[in-house]
Amino acid sequence: MPMWDVFGADRDTGKPLKQLVEADTEEHAMRLVGRSMLIEKVQRVEEAEPPLVGGRPPPAAHEYHRPPAAMWGQVSNYPAITSGASLLKFFGSIAMLFGSLGLLTGVAALFSTTDREYSASLILGGLGGILYGVLVRFVGDLGEAVRDIARASTYIANHQK
Repeated sequence: MPMWDVFGADRDTGKPLKQLVEADTEEHAMRLVGRSMLIEKVQRVEEAEPPLVGGRPPPAAHEYHRPPAAMWGQVSNYPAITSGASLLKFFGSIAMLFGSLGLLTGVAALFSTTDREYSASLILGGLGGILYGVLVRFVGDLGEAVRDIARASTYIANHQK
């Protein structure tokens, strides 16, 4: 069944609309959307020929199928990287927590005391702690990414045809 692009505006809001409709004829397409929109024009959608690559149609796309979990079991999980990354992420979270507390304390001290240097040092220290925590967590995530790359490349090397 042919496809039709119906251009127009929404009956309630007046916003421009374009709707793709499957119908036998142009009139049938207009009837399908006529209650919900004011129709400006209807245009048949032409199916385009696939582009040629070197004078031939492109090869069919291959779907990716994730390997079964049992096959991944044959590849090392790199426990040292996993535990190191977990520790880095934990200590990064702790640094972010203390940095946030320092920042909040500095802001509170800014409004409650006249010692601006003390407040500024707490604020800058808190911001530094937050930044440090973010970077440490990032390194932990990076370690896990390297582990995943190593596992995938080991799997591919062991299962090439």
